[in-house]
Amino acid sequence: MSTKLTITLILLNIITMLFIYHNVKKKKIILKYALIWFVASVILIFCALTPILMESLANFIGFETTSNMIFLFVVGINIIITFILTTIISNQKNKITTLIQELGIVKEQLNNDK
Repeated sequence: MSTKLTITLILLNIITMLFIYHNVKKKKIILKYALIWFVASVILIFCALTPILMESLANFIGFETTSNMIFLFVVGINIIITFILTTIISNQKNKITTLIQELGIVKEQLNNDK
């Protein structure tokens, strides 16, 4: 893996981590959800800092270049994050539906009591 690619990966991940930190600080994102992105960034920084390991792994798996394998890892990490966030959204939707139903029942009971 070239030095340019290594430096670019590290810088992009540091910028990503700073952006996530800024959003957590501004309360635009909850910390537990931000941790998913922090972990992904740490994994990618580890990949960038261990080029010999990544090259060996790329050769073992059968990739022609290490950058192709890193790209596949990035896509894979994004798919995993998307699945995790989709699960969270689905759970939140179910909770909101239940809450709305319970609120409707309470309102109906209050209207009947009057």
